[in-house]
This record gives sequence, structure tokens and C-alpha cells, in this order.
Amino acid sequence: MRYVFLLALLCNSALPVVGQVQMFSGINAQPLALNPAFTGMFNGSIRVNGIGRRLADNPVWPGAATGYFSLDARSRDMKNEDYWGVGVDIGYTDLWKTSRENMSSSLSFAWHKRLATDGTMHTQYGCDIGVGVQVARYVHDFNSRPLYFADNPFPPLSLGTGGQVAHNMFNAGVSFAHILSEKVNYVAGFSVTAINGTSDAVIEKAATDKGLFRSYNTTIGVNIKAMERLSIRPAAYVLVNKSLEMMAGSDVVWRMGRYATSTHVFAGLWYRSQNVLALTGGIAKSRVRLSVAIDRGLSFSDGGYPIAGELAFTYIGFGRPGKRRQIICNRF
Repeated sequence: MRYVFLLALLCNSALPVVGQVQMFSGINAQPLALNPAFTGMFNGSIRVNGIGRRLADNPVWPGAATGYFSLDARSRDMKNEDYWGVGVDIGYTDLWKTSRENMSSSLSFAWHKRLATDGTMHTQYGCDIGVGVQVARYVHDFNSRPLYFADNPFPPLSLGTGGQVAHNMFNAGVSFAHILSEKVNYVAGFSVTAINGTSDAVIEKAATDKGLFRSYNTTIGVNIKAMERLSIRPAAYVLVNKSLEMMAGSDVVWRMGRYATSTHVFAGLWYRSQNVLALTGGIAKSRVRLSVAIDRGLSFSDGGYPIAGELAFTYIGFGRPGKRRQIICNRF
């Protein structure tokens, strides 16, 4: 655990960081960005996630490259099967046409409470409720970008080449997981980003323009065991800020062997805000999951149909044998 705390200290003291990490089509590989209450909610002792996204350049949509990395760890279970999790994540976006860079880093902590009766306490059944908090720092680099105090400014205020706007944020969330039966379980979460505000008019204007001001996020994911080897995993994410953004769809998972640790292959179809369709697919084994995603805008513009590609991975380490009960409703 000391390595996690060391990485957290480095991320939140040495890095200039920014802009809330955008929603990836690889929704399964960014739990800490979805909700801090998902921190530590996995089967194992440590989890590493990474995503790379590339938006193709065209006359209307400037090219961009986005990266995201997270690391979280889970404690052993307490006597009442409660546990806690701690994690860090880093996000980076390079808009090379405009010479702007966005970075973000955060430190997350979550407490997971076991809600179960005497008959389900030491089984997989019952409910879990999680409460998570997150401190984050966002930095946006500007290249002669004007900032305004009003929608129709006179005169404009420019920070000049190399200007930066930074904003520290406090985020919080809750999660609820429930195992309905051997074939159906789900997890739902609600979080609030940027609970704290700012009294600086310049920062507030820039933060609001970039979607860095207060937002409300709802996430739900379901695991359905349709057949012995076939599972369906629908999920949805909704963010309310100055506007509404959403993503919804499902993965279909096929287990190739007889055992739970056998290789799995999956494919998915997702719909995103701004009329974007995403196809996902990949392969997973007990410790590693690799996936790809391709986005295509369904609305034609002067630059054609925007296209983006992603590559994501997840690694889960089990560490030394310890008392960690299985969490089969860990959707994200």
C-alpha cells in the first residue's frame, strides 16, 4: 500500500494537472473517473487501468490525443466484511492544432460497507454501499486564448501565450451494489464533481467553459448470466453540467473454457452523445483485459464523419493470499 500513497503524493504535488478526463468508449477501464466510490471495488489487491484515445484530424474537428492511467488498491476485509480502497489517476489531452494541453490528477479514497443478514454475511449474496471522496487538480494551458467575463466581452482579456488556468476540486460519490440472484447483479453510482466553487472570475469563466465546474454523474451497470458461458453486460452513464452528456450500450461476453478463470472474449455496441456510435471488443483472462474501440460520428459535417480509436488495458494483481471476499458485481 505504501507505493500507492507514494504515487498519490507525487501526482498531487509535482504534476501540473487538468481538464476533467473525457468520457472514453472503453467505459470499463476508467472506474475512478466515473465515481470515486468505485475505488477498490474489484477482486484482487491492486488494479491498473490505462487508455489511449486518438481523434482523427479533419477540417472541422481538430485532432487530439488523450491518455488516462489509474492505480487503485483494496484492503483486506474487516471482521464484518467491510473494506476500503485508495487510488490515483492521471489524465492528459494534447490538442496539437491549437497547441493546448490539458492534464488532470486526483487522489481517491472509498469505504465499502457490507449490508447483509446473518444468512448472507459470509456468502456472495447481499448488498454493498460505498462512499468515496476525491481531491483533484486541473490545469488548462492556453495559447493566446482570450478569456471573457461576459458572453459579449468588451474588451477581451487574454492570458497570452503559455497562460494557464488551474483549479483545485473536491469530488464525492456513493455506490450501491446488489446481487439479485446467481444470474443477475448490478452496481449503481452517483457522484458530484467540483463541489467546491471559486471566487476568481477568470478561473470560474474558464472552468465553466471547459466543463470543469460542478457536474452530476450517474452510472449503472448490470451483469446478466444468460447462459452457462454467455453473459450480457449493459451499462449507462449520464453527466449533467451545462448540457447533458450520456453513453449507453452493452458488452456481450463469451467464456471460452469451463472455468471462471478461462479466457473470455467480448464485443459491444455503444451510443454516445453528439450522435456517435462506438464498437468495442477485446479479450480477458484472470489478470489482464485488453480492448479496442472505434467511434464514428453519425452526423456528417464539412469535415466528414469524425472517427476516433482507443486501446485500453486492465491488470489486476492478487498479491499475497488474504481475506478478500469475491465481489461478483464489480461492473467497472
